Amino acid sequence: MPVLFGGTLALLGVIAISRYDPTSLIFRGNDAIDFFGWFWRYRLAAGATFVDVLLAAVVAAAAIECVRRGWRSSHLDAVPAMLALLVGVSAAITAGWAGPQDSLHDVLFQCRNYLYFMAIYFAASRISWTEGRLRRATVWIVLLSLAAAVLSLWETSTVPTASQVSKAGRSLGVRDIADVPFLLFSQFWLLMLIAERGVRFWWQKVPVFGALAYGLYQVFTGVGKTLLVVYPAVLAYIVWSYRLHLRRVFWTAGAVIAAILFAGFAIAVWTTGEVRIRSPLYVYTTFNMEDLSVATRIGQAENFALNLYERGAVLQGIGIGRKWYTYVPVPEDRAAYPAAEWQSRWHLGAHVPLLRLGLDFGLGGLAVIGILILLVFREGRRFLVSASVTPAARAFIQAALLVLAFQVVINSLIGPKTNLLAGFLLGAISGAIDAVKRGTIQHARRH
Repeated sequence: MPVLFGGTLALLGVIAISRYDPTSLIFRGNDAIDFFGWFWRYRLAAGATFVDVLLAAVVAAAAIECVRRGWRSSHLDAVPAMLALLVGVSAAITAGWAGPQDSLHDVLFQCRNYLYFMAIYFAASRISWTEGRLRRATVWIVLLSLAAAVLSLWETSTVPTASQVSKAGRSLGVRDIADVPFLLFSQFWLLMLIAERGVRFWWQKVPVFGALAYGLYQVFTGVGKTLLVVYPAVLAYIVWSYRLHLRRVFWTAGAVIAAILFAGFAIAVWTTGEVRIRSPLYVYTTFNMEDLSVATRIGQAENFALNLYERGAVLQGIGIGRKWYTYVPVPEDRAAYPAAEWQSRWHLGAHVPLLRLGLDFGLGGLAVIGILILLVFREGRRFLVSASVTPAARAFIQAALLVLAFQVVINSLIGPKTNLLAGFLLGAISGAIDAVKRGTIQHARRH
């Protein structure tokens, strides 16, 4: 296996099994370093982590590949290039107007998020992609998703209940919130594989539909609200992408499924008399201001607009890594902010889609990012039209597009672990498009 391709997959393996944020454990935020957190928290020479060293090695291998074979340009190179420009302008704003509440640590944290995304894109896009490598990368990410799920089950079953974070009366089902994009990729890939008619035999259908049904059950009866919004959007994209709304069987099946779900919900409520806190349906009763997470997000959205307006930052943003001020008081949600920001009116993080990007780059930067997202989807869908590849490879591209959109829109490109996966997927799409041009992936046959 070539060094660059193997090294990049090895990097994905390390970040998948590592734990960046112990989401499900109450020891988050202390100085304890266990095996899974070592990759991120143990400092080597010059303060670098093991992930930093491995990423630097992969980037060096990509640079050597460029020297050997020359630079290959791609339309998607505009994404990291424009992101680098936005980061540079935003960093200049921070350097000129940083206040006493802002810290160099926060600025470097935000810069690292974007740098990871750009660095892994460079490495992945320099790989000489073939359909076989797309297939191996798909299998590898799915296996890593399975490993992350198994580790979550193991951790929740072995760690004492008193040491676990609970929500809505139940322990969180994921050990690290940064594992979610890995799990989403596998679920989206399975959905797309079915849509691409890549599952033909009964021995394939049973595990695929079983895994997909279990994943969807976990999402729609979980404790988080974000995915309850994400999945309908994903299903709508699938319906539009494959023109399912033009088929009568789609409307018939949709009506039957909706009736079954409504009947099941009604029976559950009728049997218990109410949706209790430990019910898998409880999350649907929390979309109101009485729920702390909802109130926190509404307050953040109000303060987002006020920060841009009051600080004269509507177009350019307040600057990368700078804290936003709570002009409108928000609830004391200690799960939303680190301990250092409790009882403070200055905060760094935001939990509403696109808000942190808007604070860093302003509405002008958000417009640029929106155009870049459309560019990625256009190029990805052009590949699906121009390339002659298997349903599994087509499903890979579709799932990669959706995970990229999730990371940009929902996560606001925050989180080094999640940005590494998203940057790899973008680089794989870019490299696959280049492979069609070079002939290592065949053009679609014209009839």
